Amino acid sequence: MRRPGFTLIELLVVIAIIAILIALLLPAVQQAREAARRTQCRNNLKQLGLALHNYHDNFNQFPISGGVSTTTPANIARAWVAGDHRKGSVLVKLLPFIDQAPLYGKIDFNLDVHTGNNLTIVQKTMMPAFVCPSESSGGRNPNDGVALSCYSPSVGAQRMINCAAYPGNTFGWAGGEPFTNSGSAVSGLFAMEAWAASIRDITDGTSNTIAVGEIRPMCSDHTNRGWWDTAALWAATTGPINFKTCDKTGDQAEPACDGQGDRATAIAFKSQHTGGAHFLLADGSVRFISENIDYLSYQKLGDRRDGQPVGEF
Repeated sequence: MRRPGFTLIELLVVIAIIAILIALLLPAVQQAREAARRTQCRNNLKQLGLALHNYHDNFNQFPISGGVSTTTPANIARAWVAGDHRKGSVLVKLLPFIDQAPLYGKIDFNLDVHTGNNLTIVQKTMMPAFVCPSESSGGRNPNDGVALSCYSPSVGAQRMINCAAYPGNTFGWAGGEPFTNSGSAVSGLFAMEAWAASIRDITDGTSNTIAVGEIRPMCSDHTNRGWWDTAALWAATTGPINFKTCDKTGDQAEPACDGQGDRATAIAFKSQHTGGAHFLLADGSVRFISENIDYLSYQKLGDRRDGQPVGEF
């Protein structure tokens, strides 16, 4: 008497059903994981928002984006030259306000943050609060192990550009990058040198002004230097959200160029979230802004004092 069992056809049917269920469930699992990553990313930015406002409450201004103790009297712009002491990025100044006072206390600000024992302390120290879980680099430069940040202060739009070609390969630039001006002339909340904004400088309203946004640290020759680097974390609304600059060869704007070295586009805010990126506004709220936002409206969000209505975003 034959024992009851599966026939080959029945076995194939069962395998097919299992394969179909996996195919149906896998996208749902991936979406759930990405939703969790987005939530963590938002929370990271909210914590930075609290830190920025606590800093402002203590010092009546937001932290300087960079800054040096210059030993050169003629160095009015406070740009770094040999012999000066670089003070580190905005994120370095925020360490005491994100429960990292012990790390902050180890840094000797009488010396250059980029050299000696200071560099040893910060260079490869991973800060989970500065890393978006969706970032493929994991928050570390694979070439040298330097710890990175997925969030950058905004220097604004500086010169607003109306480009009908966005976001194609014929992206034309009619104006300068945000580094054209320094100090209070910069339209964003943060400048390259020893100028610091306060709430009173945000005349467009804190809910209409970007303070910090997402970046992809390995998609720029500037942001891949580290979360602590004085010259690394300057991003701008001049370039469109998620403008592609990750390829070392073949710039989206100019195929013959190195996309990571093009300041006009490489300093644009970008993320690995589909459809846009998260931004911390100056009022402490976090918004996910679509990469399809009206381009001029987006640039206005980067400007703290243009006096122009932004509309819905």
